[in-house]
Amino acid sequence: LKNWVHSVRDERIKHELHGLLYPVFCHLYLEMLHAGNPQAMQAIQFLKNYQGDFVTETERDFLEELSSVFTIQDIELRPLVNAFRTRKYKVDMSDEAHFCLQKYLSKHGHIIIMQIINIHITIIKRIVGSNMINDETGERTQVNEIGINGHVEQASGTGVDREMRELQESIRLIRNNAYQPLRVFTVNNATENASCAKITQSMDRLAVGFSTAEIRLWGIGDAVLMRPQQVRPSVVLACDTASTSRPPDADQEIEEAGAIVLRGHTDIVHDLKFVGQSQVLLSVSSDKDMRAWRLSDYTCSAVY
Repeated sequence: LKNWVHSVRDERIKHELHGLLYPVFCHLYLEMLHAGNPQAMQAIQFLKNYQGDFVTETERDFLEELSSVFTIQDIELRPLVNAFRTRKYKVDMSDEAHFCLQKYLSKHGHIIIMQIINIHITIIKRIVGSNMINDETGERTQVNEIGINGHVEQASGTGVDREMRELQESIRLIRNNAYQPLRVFTVNNATENASCAKITQSMDRLAVGFSTAEIRLWGIGDAVLMRPQQVRPSVVLACDTASTSRPPDADQEIEEAGAIVLRGHTDIVHDLKFVGQSQVLLSVSSDKDMRAWRLSDYTCSAVY
C-alpha cells in the first residue's frame, strides 16, 4: 500500500492517500498482536522498522504509546490505545482519491488491509469537480475544487491532529463524569464458549447463551432464581407404590438452582433480549429459530 501511494503521480491525490497510511499502520500492529504469541515478535519488529515513516508530533506521541503495548491485555490498560482501536479513524479524501484507492484495493489489496479500512476507518469525502483520472497512477487533468466563500479545506493534513483531539476529549469526558462503576461478570467452570449475554434493566438477572445451544440464567445480587418443580398428578393410579407417592403439600415445593438452564435450540445462541418487563426472554440461534421463554416457569412459550 505504501509503495503504491508513493508511486501516484498526482501530488494532491498522493497527499490525500498518504493520510491513510498512519491509521492502517497502527491497526496492522494491533491486528498482529491480536493474532497471538507467534506474531508478537514480528509485530514488535514491524513497528520498529516503520514507525520512523511518521514524523508529525502527534503521530510520534501516539506511536511512543503504542510501542509500550505488547499484548491485547496492554491495550485495555491504555485508554488512548483502547479508544483508538474501538473508534473509527477519520481520513479526509476527495472522490477521485477514493476512486483510485478502490481500484487499487480491488486489484491488489491485501485482505487484512481491506478489513482494517472497512472496520476501523471512515473516509470523509471532499467534493471536487469532474476530471480525468488514470486508474493506475492517479494522474489527473483539470480539477475544479468547491469550497465555501472561496476557501478550500486542506486534505488530510489535519486528520491526525483532529483524531487525537477527539480521542483525548472522549477519554476526558469518561474520566470526569460520575458514571456508575461497571460490573464485570465471569462465567466460571464452563468448558463451552459463551456467545452472548444480556442483563435485565433492573440488574437482577443475567442470561448467557452458549455455543452448546443452551441458555443459562443467574440471579444477580440478592436475587435467587428458583425453578418450580413439575406438579405431580393428584390422581393416584393403581401402579403407584407407597415409596413413589408423595403427600399433597410436597407438590408445591420449589427447587433452588444456582443457574436455570434453558434447552430447546439446536445450534449456537447468538442474541438474547428481555421483553415484557423482563417476564419473557427472547433468543435467536443459528438453527433459524427465535424462541420466547416464559420466565415465570422457565418454559418455551413460542417458537418463531
